[in-house]
Amino acid sequence: LGEPLPAPLQELRSALYAALAPVANGDIGRHSRDVKPKPFVVEAYPSSLEAFHDLCRGAEPPQRLPTCLALCYEASGHNRPHRDLYGGVSFPYQALCVLTEPGVDFEGGEFYLQSGRQAEDRRRHIALRAGDLLVFQSSRWHGSEEVTWGRRRAVGLQFHLAQK
Repeated sequence: LGEPLPAPLQELRSALYAALAPVANGDIGRHSRDVKPKPFVVEAYPSSLEAFHDLCRGAEPPQRLPTCLALCYEASGHNRPHRDLYGGVSFPYQALCVLTEPGVDFEGGEFYLQSGRQAEDRRRHIALRAGDLLVFQSSRWHGSEEVTWGRRRAVGLQFHLAQK
């Protein structure tokens, strides 16, 4: 998704950022440790998403690319374990909003968190229904299981921008 996001998503992301920034400032040490071996250069998170994006754009190298995603998985589609960290400026949290209803629009496709990159690591599945919004640590490995039928749609809301 391009920047700026459509108004309802941009308002949601800005409000979530403003609510999470004080928590993120208290969590900055843990986040710095958890993103390793990736670089981390943030000393404090500003109170607004716009000011945080200025911090991203001023990073070296600059982080200017949008990171929010419209996710659509059809039968056999899945998302392998990954972390959404795109440069030295990152935010400790991100959000996922599911747009389709499990059991009605699709089967399978369960979201999960896991402790490391390897698929054999123990996965923690989180049941999400249409309209649910999950906030989780961006340093955590996460993904989604294979969709067995139908179409699973969701929006991934990251707060930081990415490098070119």
